[in-house]
Amino acid sequence: MKPFWGGLGLSEAGILLSMGLLLFMPPFNVLDWTDDKAKIPFRIMFLFGAGFSIAKAFSGTGLADEVASYLIVMTSLPPMLLLLSVAMLITFTTEITSNTALISIMLPVIYSVAEQTGINSTLFMMVATLCASYAFMLPIATPPNAIAMSSGAVDVKSMVRYGVVLNFIGIILIVLIAEFFFKGIL
Repeated sequence: MKPFWGGLGLSEAGILLSMGLLLFMPPFNVLDWTDDKAKIPFRIMFLFGAGFSIAKAFSGTGLADEVASYLIVMTSLPPMLLLLSVAMLITFTTEITSNTALISIMLPVIYSVAEQTGINSTLFMMVATLCASYAFMLPIATPPNAIAMSSGAVDVKSMVRYGVVLNFIGIILIVLIAEFFFKGIL
């Protein structure tokens, strides 16, 4: 037996999202963004929900497979440039989605590409995992960013300005460490 909403073309996720958003609408106003009594960080919850939604869309739309096909083409690059490319891809993609969601999608992609092309999968997956934590530019990227922004201590413009510099420093450091240190142990 189909649920009653199946005939209406609505999914369970669509209904839950609609009801959640309905709680903030003015006629009902059950939940309030400025409700200081409850101290519930609704904005942060929505940021992370959006991040996981974007990550699910990556795999659902085939974008993750498309990224894999580009990575396979890039395997003709020298190993250090390939490491740099993977580090930049992961670092800047994790700025717009949750780092946990992104790495859970990208590690299998990177592993598959590495196995198909015969490159060191452990090295590339380690670089990708570390770079997923280098999200310093936007509030959606990591919980500390979201907390800092929601507290009002830091604005998004400052986060972007300093975050870009920190991202590039992190990328360069991890690629150099991977090339000259990790490579010798793995």
